[in-house]
Amino acid sequence: MDELDIRTLHDSKGHGRNTACSILTGRPPSSKDIAASPGLACLIVVLRHIYAHLLHHPGALPFLDWLKSSEKENPILRVAWHPFGDEPEEVDQATKAVKKLIEELSSKGFSPDEAFYTLCESSLMRNTLWSHPGIRVVLPPAQANMGSQNSAGSYLHADMLEFHPAQKPGQSLQSFADELFKTTTARPPIIRILYHSDEKQPIDLNGLRSFRPPASSEDTAFRVKKYMLLTIVRLNDTSHKNDYVRAYSILGPNFIAEYEPPSFMAHRWSVKDAPVKYMLIYGLHESQSNDLTDFDSLPEIATYRIAQEDVARIRRVDDYLNSLRPGQQTPGADSTTSGTNLAGGSEHSVPEYKDRRISSLGLYFPKSAWNVKENSPGYGSDRPYRE
Repeated sequence: MDELDIRTLHDSKGHGRNTACSILTGRPPSSKDIAASPGLACLIVVLRHIYAHLLHHPGALPFLDWLKSSEKENPILRVAWHPFGDEPEEVDQATKAVKKLIEELSSKGFSPDEAFYTLCESSLMRNTLWSHPGIRVVLPPAQANMGSQNSAGSYLHADMLEFHPAQKPGQSLQSFADELFKTTTARPPIIRILYHSDEKQPIDLNGLRSFRPPASSEDTAFRVKKYMLLTIVRLNDTSHKNDYVRAYSILGPNFIAEYEPPSFMAHRWSVKDAPVKYMLIYGLHESQSNDLTDFDSLPEIATYRIAQEDVARIRRVDDYLNSLRPGQQTPGADSTTSGTNLAGGSEHSVPEYKDRRISSLGLYFPKSAWNVKENSPGYGSDRPYRE
């Protein structure tokens, strides 16, 4: 496993799981030339949110172990565990990792600017991720109907569904799901849906945020299972040459990453835009049946928590507080070194990666997205500020 791998740097299955998940969801690809590969960047973001979801999903650890065995064949799965980050040394490390990834993908016939859909639905991804029985939407004997049109819509293959409301005017995502679950007993932790938006009946985010599978014997009066939206990818088309990705918490709100490169995380689009194709990724989540979260009040695009005119003042305060954190390195601090034993008993000092967001007490302090510097890949984000 790579030394610069979240699983190497943190106990992702134990006490460091929350830190690992914060890094996965908060730090998108940050190589210097990532703007030239928006499709690949979107896929890595999607994988990182899937990983974070599975780390908290009961019974999913064997699946993650299976994925690890596929990383030699599919380097995208491996690089999706890179820590990334927008500090200068982190950008340099990310640039090396992504450059190597692009070289490996090139040897497999992919170009650096490959579209998200081409990569996501390639045989490489199918064979190493989507084909796993644990995330297949359809279970035998229903698989015999694959490729044909039936009550649940058109199945592209056993691991992805196609939701095309124009084919059934008035159909909602929940009614689409109800028909699907009539044909299968599968409850995979991840479901992918290719959604075709329709100008005549646009569906806003609240209509796509979640759907429920039928009640099962495992359900109780106090717990309910629901598929919650994890990520949306707006597929490129004639009006948008780039693919764009947006992520959501399993609890509903739009994620604000520590930095958001505008080349693949711009916010100049809405899921109501039509006609457009979107890839929707859902994660199975169990919550209390009396959950009173007002999902309708959550916006499609969250705003920064501060007003733009307050940025300069808060930045000064934030920088001062950062300097007082116990065990926190200053931005210019050098990395420490660790000894590596070489043949013959000699020892060689090599740089040891130190995450400046983690205190000596092990607490993770994510960077504020509004506070990115000009040399950050996220500089120039169009996320709105609070009014």
